[in-house]
Amino acid sequence: SAFARAARQVTISVLYLQQWDDELFPRKEGLALFDLLGTRDKTMHVNLGGHIQLPRAEVENAAQFLRRRLGGGSGAAEPGRPAAQSTQE
Repeated sequence: SAFARAARQVTISVLYLQQWDDELFPRKEGLALFDLLGTRDKTMHVNLGGHIQLPRAEVENAAQFLRRRLGGGSGAAEPGRPAAQSTQE
């Protein structure tokens, strides 16, 4: 399918969050999508609960994942704060 082909083309780092009782994206399909992702750098975190019941700690973990992958040195934005501006000319 086109969906499977698109998933196999994903080659960037992926943090995949799956809610075990997700009423919008069923577990079986979520696990299948994770398996289809073309990247070798993928991590799945599974949490109990429905679609919008993502634990606060998981949101913080996702922000850390993005900072690490996007070069999150001192110029990376913290949640709720703008990124530092470059002073280089």
